Amino acid sequence: MTERNPLFQKEQRTKQDKYIEFSRFLRRHRIARFAINTLSRTILAIAMISTPGGIELFSNPEARRFIFDKETHTGLLKDSILSESLYYPNREDTSLDFSNAPAGRWVAYDFNRPSEFSDIVRKRNRQLFKGVMFAFPLEEIMDNKPSDHTPTGLLKPFAAEHLLQLDRLPLDELIANGLMEQTTYQEAYQRVGLHEKYRRFLILAGIVESPIYRITPKGNGLIFIDSEAGDKKEYPEGEREFKPAFAT
Repeated sequence: MTERNPLFQKEQRTKQDKYIEFSRFLRRHRIARFAINTLSRTILAIAMISTPGGIELFSNPEARRFIFDKETHTGLLKDSILSESLYYPNREDTSLDFSNAPAGRWVAYDFNRPSEFSDIVRKRNRQLFKGVMFAFPLEEIMDNKPSDHTPTGLLKPFAAEHLLQLDRLPLDELIANGLMEQTTYQEAYQRVGLHEKYRRFLILAGIVESPIYRITPKGNGLIFIDSEAGDKKEYPEGEREFKPAFAT
């Protein structure tokens, strides 16, 4: 991973400290929290119904889903795997696909998303994610152990006290805070009960002990992998397809 400029990192941390301080204020003062959340939602609603851009955005099914769908407001669930290049189950669950990302980007696969949000996420292909990584290191769970499960739905990304904690933390900081950990393909697939099913493919690919990362129970729902403006140009068209790594 590319190291950050120390001065830039210090400036980012200073800004984040201010956000966290304001976030703490909102959590302590229920009336202020209610007022700010109500104001922000009112402004959003007015923008949606009174501006051409807002009306066009609200008429977009994907935009409506982002606003109202709980699944889109939830980050990678526990035991999700991620790396800069990744082997993951194909859509038919018969083999493994392979995908990689440009430098500074990530590929992630969420094993548990269909069971948490119904199998409709498979139809949307919402188990595979490619892009930049960002996180919500919520203060209320940061003192927990990595094995302590953060409830799905605890994060409220449109609530001011949580939105202000959004950050693009470096990998080592996410690991140090217990939101992610390094593991191997074998351990990751064993955790979700799929090692025997895909063991032959893992062996053929020579990746049984290869290092990857997983989301811990503490990091459940708090880490997102998503594209950002301009990313499409960085992904060669062929690499955007799911390429079977092996024959069935």
